[in-house]
Amino acid sequence: MFIYSEGYSLFVDLVKTTIKQIMSTELNLKTTRERFHYGNYIYRINVALFEDDKKLGFFDSSKYLIAINKVFYYDSDINNLKNVLRHEIAHLLCYIIHGNTINHHGVEFRDFCKQYGWGEEVFAAKAIYEAAHFEILRKMLERENDPSNAQTIEEARVVEKIKKLFNLAQSDNEHEAELATLKANELLIKHNLDQYVAREHNDQDEEKIYCKKILTYAKFNKKINTIISILKTFLVYPVRSGNRENSYLEVAGSKVNIELSEFVANFLNLHLDKLWDSVKAKNPSLRGRVAKDSFMFGVQKGYLQKIESQKMQRSDEHKYALMVLENSLEGKVSLVYPHLVSVRSSSFKLSRDAEWLGQIAGKNLSFNLPIGHQGKSGKRLELTL
Repeated sequence: MFIYSEGYSLFVDLVKTTIKQIMSTELNLKTTRERFHYGNYIYRINVALFEDDKKLGFFDSSKYLIAINKVFYYDSDINNLKNVLRHEIAHLLCYIIHGNTINHHGVEFRDFCKQYGWGEEVFAAKAIYEAAHFEILRKMLERENDPSNAQTIEEARVVEKIKKLFNLAQSDNEHEAELATLKANELLIKHNLDQYVAREHNDQDEEKIYCKKILTYAKFNKKINTIISILKTFLVYPVRSGNRENSYLEVAGSKVNIELSEFVANFLNLHLDKLWDSVKAKNPSLRGRVAKDSFMFGVQKGYLQKIESQKMQRSDEHKYALMVLENSLEGKVSLVYPHLVSVRSSSFKLSRDAEWLGQIAGKNLSFNLPIGHQGKSGKRLELTL
């Protein structure tokens, strides 16, 4: 899970500067402010911090992104960071040269490292593992993610309570189902508001925002658009990204909100198709892309109408709290997406019958989410792709 804050942004700038130094002095590549030249192309130097207890760094080819574990934010030995950066730079350039046709840590990768005088301490990163003080950093990260940590316990409880309420919303009793959905949303808002107020009263607790890739898909369509609209009610900021070969949906927000939205997104990705198949079987006249798109649009419309109706039942204080949280999220998004581009939804043909059936399904939509939070266990940090 990627993590962002104003303090971390300054560290990311330092990492980018270090990458440029390595590229220019050790690889003899031309660099500019946030880019480097390789062959006949210019590439952006894309860096992010992540929070994890299993790996030191990785390269994400879908974004040409070098990701570094946030523990380096606390590490005063720049040599440890440089060796991890060299490792990930090697992955980046091997991907540019070979694409996905080679073994990630195979002969070509090792030969590239050796070509520039980078030995086993870079392609195997043994020096980092052997650094005694890095073991202290690893333990620090394990403590942060320890299931016995008070904040971790509270977050896990909130997630499980909300999931149980959403499962209760599948009740055949319409009033009971509506009440369970309402309570789930209220609990989510209350937890976020409590966290917001706690940060406001603690100047030393820097506000952070997290980001995670939660769903991949072959082609953007009305179903994905419906999932995005529903996820927004979980106080996350969904963004679709990628390219024709690798499209994905990621969300920014708090840890709890992201965890819930990931469950919901994966549930909806399968459940919406099942809903459509069921409706289509009962209504043989509905067929083709227009009918399916119209049904998905109707589901989105029906579910959002239900949520809006629930908002109207809340007190003015509750509505104000929700507005504060939404504005706070909007204000932090630029830390995650400084170059975000908005795309308008294209118009499409509408089948009124399919849309109407979709609205009914949307108003009755509930989430069957898995119960049972699995706490993290500390493991040795590793370098990955």
